[in-house]
Amino acid sequence: MPALLQQQRRCGAKSQRPRGYILLLVMVFLLLLAVLAATALRVSALEFRLAGNDQFREQALQQALGIARALALNPAHFPLDLAVGDSLCGEGATCTRPVLPAAPSGHAPPGGSTLDYRITRRGPPLAPVPDFRLPQARASGASGWQAASFEVQVSIDGTEVGLGSAQVVQGVALLVPAQSS
Repeated sequence: MPALLQQQRRCGAKSQRPRGYILLLVMVFLLLLAVLAATALRVSALEFRLAGNDQFREQALQQALGIARALALNPAHFPLDLAVGDSLCGEGATCTRPVLPAAPSGHAPPGGSTLDYRITRRGPPLAPVPDFRLPQARASGASGWQAASFEVQVSIDGTEVGLGSAQVVQGVALLVPAQSS
């Protein structure tokens, strides 16, 4: 009789084990892989947007720094007759004197961005030259000079069109000959 059982097993007699569990296991693994792929895709898209935001923010900061530098290099932008607290602005802004050029040449902000820049006179009206480098100040006769202080403010806002925004504030000390009293 044992030989007969072995022969039945070889001939394909069905056993009582359940079939199809491998298919179910493969389907669960495929579902897990699909969930992982969708999550990786979402994370990748988010990182791409974050990198783009950083790039636009850095671009706006570089633009603002360039405009601030261009404004600071022109002595005509710092009139000594400007009262402390008064400002010079670009066209369209509300200031004491809107006389600054529309935008320094070569420093136009990206399309859709708003640009606001101003130069404000800070007090006191004329101050002794600060001794940043005391030995040099003594050697150059700093007592014959006074400083008029100004503040250059530049802000670029591109958030309305999905770009970055930045604001730069830079101090400028204008040396003028000391007035004898």
